[in-house]
Amino acid sequence: MKRSERLEWFNAARYGLFIHWGLYAQLGGIWNGVHYPHGTEWIMRNAQIPLAEYRKLAETFDPVDFDAEAWASAAESFGSKYLCFTAKHHDGFAMYDSKVSDYNIMHTPFGRDVVKELAEACRRHNIKFCLYYSQMQDWEDPDGDGNTWDFKPEEKHFERYFENKVKPQVRELLTNYGEVSMMWFDTPYDMPPDLSRELQELVHSIQPDCIISGRIGYGLGDFREMNDNNIPTVRFPYDWECPMTLNNTWGYSFDDENWKTPQQVLERLVTINGKGGNLLLNIGPDANGVVPEKSREVLKTVGAFLKDCGESLNNISAGLSISVVKNALYKVIRASSPEELGRNIVVQGGTFYNEAVLRAFEKEMGVNVIRPDIAGLMGAYGAALHIMKSKESTLLSQKELETFTHTSNSSICRGCSNNCHLTINRFSDGETFVSGNQCQKALGLKNTEELPNLYAWKRNFFENLKPVRGTRGKIGIPMALSMYELAPLWNAFFTYLGFEVHFSALSNRKTYEKGQFTIPSDTACYPAKIMHGHMVELMEKGFENIFYPSITYNINEHAGDNHFNCPIVAYYAELLNGNMEDLKNINFLYPYVSIDSPSELSKTIYDTILKLDPKVSKSEVLKAAKSGFAAYKEYKNKVKNEGAKAIAYARENGKRIMIIAGRPYHIDPEIGHGIDKLATSLGFVVVSEDSVCELAPVQYVKVLDQWTYG
Repeated sequence: MKRSERLEWFNAARYGLFIHWGLYAQLGGIWNGVHYPHGTEWIMRNAQIPLAEYRKLAETFDPVDFDAEAWASAAESFGSKYLCFTAKHHDGFAMYDSKVSDYNIMHTPFGRDVVKELAEACRRHNIKFCLYYSQMQDWEDPDGDGNTWDFKPEEKHFERYFENKVKPQVRELLTNYGEVSMMWFDTPYDMPPDLSRELQELVHSIQPDCIISGRIGYGLGDFREMNDNNIPTVRFPYDWECPMTLNNTWGYSFDDENWKTPQQVLERLVTINGKGGNLLLNIGPDANGVVPEKSREVLKTVGAFLKDCGESLNNISAGLSISVVKNALYKVIRASSPEELGRNIVVQGGTFYNEAVLRAFEKEMGVNVIRPDIAGLMGAYGAALHIMKSKESTLLSQKELETFTHTSNSSICRGCSNNCHLTINRFSDGETFVSGNQCQKALGLKNTEELPNLYAWKRNFFENLKPVRGTRGKIGIPMALSMYELAPLWNAFFTYLGFEVHFSALSNRKTYEKGQFTIPSDTACYPAKIMHGHMVELMEKGFENIFYPSITYNINEHAGDNHFNCPIVAYYAELLNGNMEDLKNINFLYPYVSIDSPSELSKTIYDTILKLDPKVSKSEVLKAAKSGFAAYKEYKNKVKNEGAKAIAYARENGKRIMIIAGRPYHIDPEIGHGIDKLATSLGFVVVSEDSVCELAPVQYVKVLDQWTYG
């Protein structure tokens, strides 16, 4: 059977349920009184539990509340079209009646074949039954990968493990339980490619219709698996799936209550489906076989929405496709009408691999269009044709191209609890490129030297703007957007007036999630969206006064003919006030002010300060404004001094210098994504554009700012 035919049900399903359940559920993330909050299903490895101790869990495993019929019924009510169950996870314990190894559920007090019961229940509810199998890691087997505390690595023989356990167990699963729609393999690490191919052939020799996950390794799967909880930013021209947790863990955890809301699940489902992928959402039953109540509530709400709305997801996906087309036509190309582009149209780019986008383009244009088979590669072909007319490439010679080789293999980063799935690319010149890293730990050089980094210096500066006890109460200020430049000014201003000034913390992903459901439009930039989370944080801390002003013009640096703020930076307070209902319960201060000078600031903000304290005088506000401007000037001078020190250090020590030029808020760790840390890990001294801007002559420019267009 052709791959496309095997995948028909998968592409139609769009949404599946993942179930991680095994011996580890009894521990719930705790071993010998120590909490292992991340990867509770990895607790044997993370805590390096001796095998003899871990095996004892089988002696007490008796999930008396397990009900396959209830699980399958719940999966149906959740709206999922397929269910993937962990037949054997990394701990090596089989949740079915395996004749290959007695390390299985039949040798527990429970003594029932969970896989068999689930397979039968899923068929009764018309749910595709799929199985997870860890083909390389096995912490119980002396030859399996991963357990280096019980078994010596040099004595392991993986081929023996593959032949004696993997193949026979996979054959059992595909022979004894009827139709298995998918084999979900995982963590291939450096499993030899010939064994991955052998495993693929074994699956299709027994069940030709069974599809195989991409984590079998070496691109042999029928579809690609994204890294855990990772939604791609672009649309791929191939079939893919995103495995995702409902809280922070895959297996059951006693205290992980960080559940996604139904809105968050639906948001991710629509996003993934809109990009042509499937969502595989995980639940982790407890040791008794009970699905946590909170996860059931969330997924029931999601399922009810999907049932009530019928084709709504399809309509949303269609809307996304149409919006992509209209944005390209009328905002990028800026065509006044479809007719302007002609009647014979050839499209290119990976986006057009998506059939819905192609059809939306045809409907909008009113003509049939031509999509070459190589649409996604036409840019590369164009570059090649161009270079043929140019001089010899400075990258690779023809001889080097003839001997060019590239290999890749999968691995898991064990540098932290994220356990990122990495793709390691190796090239014929000895160079490597690693992708798939999700954390901010830079994959650069192991640089033990702490190099000057102005971005880090700035973050430290803002984190050390500590409140001074005041006589006029407390005031909260969100550390977002313009505050990454003006915080010193406002901190000194309000402190002088006797207010205790508190800034929200630097951003992380949780900051965004706190406020995401008050964001009225997806078209706003991420730095603006994250402002909602900062406002929520300040309200959660009990601040009754929150300040974020509206500022049309930034401080005039006399380097151009205008100094407009971006309208989002300038007026986002209006949007916050109109869309965050909780702000009506506090004193949200968002005056329109001028910061051209201390006198202008004092005039435009005086009425606002009166709302905080009717006794404040105009002269007092003017003095506070002068204090704020002095603090701002001092901060800017410190930045320039630190920049000079960094450059001097680089020149004295033979280091390269990288200028990272961007908006002030790009130092935010959630917005900047650790690019400054990556640069320093590669041996660069990092300076910001405002720390070195005066080292070169400034040319006065006369431009019409884009924001002056109505």
